[in-house]
Amino acid sequence: DRMQIRFTMGNLNTDREVWVDIFDLSGRRLWRKVQMGFGEQSVVWEGRDDAGTIVPPGLYLCKIRVDVDAVEATDTVDYRVIAVAY
Repeated sequence: DRMQIRFTMGNLNTDREVWVDIFDLSGRRLWRKVQMGFGEQSVVWEGRDDAGTIVPPGLYLCKIRVDVDAVEATDTVDYRVIAVAY
């Protein structure tokens, strides 16, 4: 199965490094995708950890972080809950 994670990075007009991490509820990072972009973004997660193992059904936390160089920038991290069922 595949999940498309969509998000928008407003107020950016140049490519920035974006990290999308998936964590289990104990806080262990299972998967990471790093890409460059701005504006409308999309990342596909196939329900596997970084080693390629399918994760068990359950709830996971998705963390989206954007690299910005402005000290006064806000909302550079966003969290979402993802449910996996088979």
